[in-house]
Amino acid sequence: MVIRGFGLPPREPEKPYPVSPRKSAKWKRVVAWIAGIVLSLLLFAAIGIYALLHSASFYNYVLRTAEKKASESLNTRVQLHTLAPHLSPLGLDLYGLTVSGVGPGANAPLLQVDHVGAEVRIISVLHRQWSLDNVTVDHPVVNLIVNSDGHNNLPISQSSGDSETNVFDLAIRHIVLFAVRSITTIARVRSEPTCAI
Repeated sequence: MVIRGFGLPPREPEKPYPVSPRKSAKWKRVVAWIAGIVLSLLLFAAIGIYALLHSASFYNYVLRTAEKKASESLNTRVQLHTLAPHLSPLGLDLYGLTVSGVGPGANAPLLQVDHVGAEVRIISVLHRQWSLDNVTVDHPVVNLIVNSDGHNNLPISQSSGDSETNVFDLAIRHIVLFAVRSITTIARVRSEPTCAI
């Protein structure tokens, strides 16, 4: 058969071919894999942190480290019976805090506190700004000893040369002291000078 008007033979109809399903973009598959890996890592990290925080050996390590750092900072022995961090609200509870005296009161504790609780409020993670929201001190006992020469049992803290700390930069929103007790002993014993010839 000839197409009228041009004198060309008609085209044969094309055979239908199956349309392949549309392939999803590779980038979607890559993003899904990356999201799955990140979520898995976060889940494993959360399980690991939970297990670590409930481990007795990690707890003892943190307790020893806190005692050591406080002792080095104050130049005297600091003992801590128990510490309990909590995430909601973010804070820390210290139980059985004892700070030893120096000099004339080296055998007696300078400070004993049954409980110290502190809640921390993070102001800015980027600028590393935080403040103490609530501080609670239960039953602090201060045993201050002063001998007749004027020496006392207060430790002289070590100054770290790399940081400047201003006490006025410390922001405490609320502080509560319960059952404060102070014992002051002034020794009347004068030490006699000894002379060796």
